[in-house]
Amino acid sequence: MVKRQRCPLSTPEWKTIPFTHTPKTYKDALLDIFADVPGLLGNLDTLRALRRAQDASSPSSSQQHHQLITATLQECWRLDTELLPWFQTYAPPMTQIEALIDRRSRNESPLLSDVVTAHIMWIYWAVCILVYSTRFAPS
Repeated sequence: MVKRQRCPLSTPEWKTIPFTHTPKTYKDALLDIFADVPGLLGNLDTLRALRRAQDASSPSSSQQHHQLITATLQECWRLDTELLPWFQTYAPPMTQIEALIDRRSRNESPLLSDVVTAHIMWIYWAVCILVYSTRFAPS
């Protein structure tokens, strides 16, 4: 993530071969989406660099800029189409969230399952923020 470069874990092989005999968990499915985010951020950095080069009126950089915008937007929409079904399938049910709020209002400690749920939802919302902020970033 820090390098903002495409990650080796974002290849189709890495996302499928290890799971030929073992099914993916809900966390594995989310991490597959998360693995694509560094490349998306790298595209955004490249778009910004190309925009600066466009100021020098380079026709070739304008063509590259347009192609990369298109590819980046397609990638954002692809990730969106993966995030929504993940949320609909794996997000904690409202009863679990209400129970957590109820325990909190009685000053009870969270359960281990609450911590696990909070962790996975933190990853989900972090991925959403990165994808949607890239989608709407000026390029």
